[in-house]
Amino acid sequence: MIAGRDEHRDRASQSPRSPQWFGFCPRPLPGESLLSWIDQVSATFGFTRDDAAELVGISRRWGDRLSRDLYMLSRDDLPHLMFRTGLGELDLRMMTAEWLVMGPWAGCLRGRYYGIQGFDMMSSAACPDCVAESDGRWQLLWKSGFNVLCAKHRCYLASVCVCGRRLHRVDRGEISRFRCVGITAGQSRGFGPCDQKVADLPVARVEDPRVVQAHAQVFGLITSRKQRTDQQNERVWSDLAWAIHLTAELGTAELVEGTDPCVAEAFDRFCHRRESTRTRHGDVNARLKADEQDERLVMAAFLRVATALALSDDQGAQAMWFCDTVSPQWKSAPQVFIHLDPKGGLPQVFRALGMPNRPWR
Repeated sequence: MIAGRDEHRDRASQSPRSPQWFGFCPRPLPGESLLSWIDQVSATFGFTRDDAAELVGISRRWGDRLSRDLYMLSRDDLPHLMFRTGLGELDLRMMTAEWLVMGPWAGCLRGRYYGIQGFDMMSSAACPDCVAESDGRWQLLWKSGFNVLCAKHRCYLASVCVCGRRLHRVDRGEISRFRCVGITAGQSRGFGPCDQKVADLPVARVEDPRVVQAHAQVFGLITSRKQRTDQQNERVWSDLAWAIHLTAELGTAELVEGTDPCVAEAFDRFCHRRESTRTRHGDVNARLKADEQDERLVMAAFLRVATALALSDDQGAQAMWFCDTVSPQWKSAPQVFIHLDPKGGLPQVFRALGMPNRPWR
């Protein structure tokens, strides 16, 4: 018979290795994810990750995965976690995905962009320098596919390990905050053993100010206190998502001319893969994905163009620039589908310039 949550906690409180016995838990760092903090508790007291999660107050229901627990905390778990972390309810919820997937940007962050997840519940990108400096603490916002760089260290985030495995996965142990950890599923894809240190992962430096600006604009929208109506907020984010899809469907290397070489090369590889999937009617394969090693670099290219279109004070001028730049591409793929929202916004700006109105499929 499986012990109930309260019974398990009572037994845990009697263990000399439990956090209750020690009387304290490590304090979360600003911006840290709840999973990262649980890993720190696990390392401090010598528990497995799952045991540490339960001992700090996260209920473990049979069949539930830790990713679900970290998605949105239950009301029953909050008092225990507030006591352990020393945080209030709002600050504690900011360590989970809840505030990111419930706001006006939820439609964007819940989406997938050619293999790039708006928010990855199972794994995370990383800044190797931040991981080294914080002794293995991981930021929540690294899990967002829209987060492409570290402003502090002026570097692009590492999407995956050099072997191709995802980083800091929920189904791996706390050691994954420092090293690549192989699993059976990964080995079945042809991966061999790997113990690459996260702190030593190679990353490119950010030199392009337009990428930095695009990154700041997107996350400025999330953290901004500017008062907008729900309709205005939804329009901003729907325009941004639409512009990303437009860039992915029709973008050419000329759109990102002058950007960092790593971004230009990743976007060029994506465009070549996209063109190889086009049908004779101009449609792109719905399963088109960016290369896993390129994901954050490709998203940097998407955002560099999409923010210029969606967040510009003069959308008409930016739309004309886009159309003039990709005109050869448009002519070579005349049947490409472009969704034009009848409610207005950026799609209607393009429609006014003569872009055909074809339904999204």
